[in-house]
Amino acid sequence: MILTGYFSRHGDFAVVHYVVRNMTEEPVFVANMSLDGRRNPHPASAYCSLSPDGRQVNLILGPSPLPVDRDVEYGIVPYFVRVLEKQQVAGTLRFDVPLQEWNGYSQPRRDAADVLVDVRRVVLQVETIPESQVRRTRPAEHAAEHWYVVGIGSTQALALDLDEPLLVWRRNDEFPRP
Repeated sequence: MILTGYFSRHGDFAVVHYVVRNMTEEPVFVANMSLDGRRNPHPASAYCSLSPDGRQVNLILGPSPLPVDRDVEYGIVPYFVRVLEKQQVAGTLRFDVPLQEWNGYSQPRRDAADVLVDVRRVVLQVETIPESQVRRTRPAEHAAEHWYVVGIGSTQALALDLDEPLLVWRRNDEFPRP
């Protein structure tokens, strides 16, 4: 797998354009659409969290980080697209600036105790699952050409260093920051 991409800012929103190239000898499922706890799809978005030290923002197209303040019955995984061997998939993620931290269990929200921080690095993480490692799959609900996939995957990561600071609202609750 090869993950490439770039970051751009357009006034009050930011965009990450990315490409995942499947250089393997088999089809691969690539995370492509985040879901919330009600299984609602969020096209052109990824889970967003600051790193524990607050110096970078992680954009996660993969399983949602689990909450640390409550037990949950199931993990939330994104919808995937199937990419044939030696093919690629391109995607675009769009975020309002300042970015807001969120994941499948904790929706974006603003609180008076939240703190505005700036970062100079964005790390995009994309989950991929080789077809031979898929345990279960079915067509995605409400998202044509997407799949619900369970299997053994790996995470591809791309670090994008920024020329200018990017503002992020740091939540002041028990939000997980992997």
